[in-house]
Amino acid sequence: MIFNFISIQYKTMSAVSNNIRQSRMRVGAACFYLLTRHKTDDVNMSSVWEYSRNDIASNISVFVAAGAAWCFQSGWPTSS
Repeated sequence: MIFNFISIQYKTMSAVSNNIRQSRMRVGAACFYLLTRHKTDDVNMSSVWEYSRNDIASNISVFVAAGAAWCFQSGWPTSS
């Protein structure tokens, strides 16, 4: 009984977490797009643009890791 509750709660939290990640990816992409024309203005704008680029790359890597875990039917990306 308790395991069913934990499983349902985990799936719900997973869906919420996935929506948050997708929203974060969209906002980061929008910021990246807006900063692209200002990336050569000065050092501060260039560094913010690079941060946005790296944030998008890290978000993509999270989705790739989740896809690999799903593809191999693994609960954890590092399990054997």
